[in-house]
Amino acid sequence: MSIAALAEQYNQFQQAFGQGEDQDYERTINSLFSHDFKKIANGDELTSNRSQLLSQLAGIKEFAGKWTIQSHEIIPSHDNKNCTIRYLLNSEKAGNFEIIAILKVSGGQINQINEIFYKQEK
Repeated sequence: MSIAALAEQYNQFQQAFGQGEDQDYERTINSLFSHDFKKIANGDELTSNRSQLLSQLAGIKEFAGKWTIQSHEIIPSHDNKNCTIRYLLNSEKAGNFEIIAILKVSGGQINQINEIFYKQEK
C-alpha cells in the first residue's frame, strides 16, 4: 500500500474516532500502525507504542469533544517512506486546529507521526 493511501486511511480513522462511530478501533490501529509506533506533537512524545494511541485519542476527545477532519494536502515522498499531510481538525469544544504531520512508514505500516499544530484564531 502506498504511503498516500496510508495517510488517507489515517485521516479516515481520525474522522471516525472523532465522530464516535462504532468501529473496532483496536483492529484498525493494529492494521495501520507498527507495534513500536511513536506519535510526537509539537516536540512532545505522546505515545511510545501503538497500544497507547487509543487512550491518547480518548484524552483529546474528552478535552475537545467531537471533531471532524478536513484534509487539505497529502504529499508523499518519492521513496514512499514518508508523507506530509496538512489538515484541519474542527472540534466542538476546543476550536479549530491547523495540523501539519509527517508520517513515516516501515513494513507497510505507519511507525511514526510527527506533527505540529496550532489553534486557529477567529
